[in-house]
Amino acid sequence: SRLVDVGQLSRFGTYNLTGIRAVLLVAAPTIAVGLIYHWLEVHLWLLALPFAAGVLWLCMGPVATARAVEAFINAGRANCWSAALDAYRTIDGREMPPEGDWLALNRAMLERSAYLGFSHIFAALFWFSLLGPAGVVAYRLACLSEQLQPWPPMNRVVWLMEWPAVRLLGLTFAFTGNFLVFIHCWKACVFCLQRSTQAMITLYVLAALGAAENSSQSLEVTRREVAAMARLMRRSLWFWVGALAVVALRGG
Repeated sequence: SRLVDVGQLSRFGTYNLTGIRAVLLVAAPTIAVGLIYHWLEVHLWLLALPFAAGVLWLCMGPVATARAVEAFINAGRANCWSAALDAYRTIDGREMPPEGDWLALNRAMLERSAYLGFSHIFAALFWFSLLGPAGVVAYRLACLSEQLQPWPPMNRVVWLMEWPAVRLLGLTFAFTGNFLVFIHCWKACVFCLQRSTQAMITLYVLAALGAAENSSQSLEVTRREVAAMARLMRRSLWFWVGALAVVALRGG
């Protein structure tokens, strides 16, 4: 008879338990929200829209990212490293650059804040527009599950859910940023299956600002690019709001 590796069996059991928890965390509230919304549409349609709007508002991320970017820019102007680092940590900055390395800190801030802006606003709007309240709940809970207890299959689910949304946001950048530079970059990597969402959104932002002319170029990021990124994301948000309003009016 073969001996069973108790440690391996324990790790396998823990892995399965983590997966079950992750699936339940996402599936149960998503199904519940979908059923409630469907019931409201059928029986109390006047409450369906407020319910959907409330779910969307709860699933959109905090506005702390915009404040952190503003604080970071002000700290950079004052050449205050500690204040800039505090602003970066406010948005859960994960990669700590070497002391006094402003270029590394600028790039880390741009990468993290651009991804959070995409995840908290644009990806939420994308799934809400596609599948209603249930869609945005599923996306937000998948992200929450990934943060609380990483599980590779759930990480892949989040990446897959973000894959079409980040490319659609990229097309928005073609109209709100540098069209010629961006569209060349977008076409070069639109079908990329290797890059993370954060790497993709960073590349798109730099291309929209006219700073990246190809998908492999590594660039120095200054405070100017961080400030321009914040303005680009605001313009893109208004573009999406306007587009959704037009769709809603035509649908009505």
